[in-house]
Amino acid sequence: EFAKPLFLNKFYINKDGLIYNSDIIKTFREVWKQNPQKLAMEYYDEFEFYRIILLVNNIPSIFAFDAKNLKNGQIIVPKKNTILKILI
Repeated sequence: EFAKPLFLNKFYINKDGLIYNSDIIKTFREVWKQNPQKLAMEYYDEFEFYRIILLVNNIPSIFAFDAKNLKNGQIIVPKKNTILKILI
């Protein structure tokens, strides 16, 4: 999905729905710094979902994934069932 242009990317198009159907992680763990893939593996058991985490948190790259770049230091994490519904 992320290889597509933004106007065709289902996650970008449905970004508000992803945010609405999300959990909030209030404590940023240091092990996740510049490693959203680790968070995705812990939360979803899916490595590739890290891109969705970056998208909904307005983080431009894995190198900017840090508590200081998150709104209120909290991570928005869309629910897996919402992600899978969008893919269908």
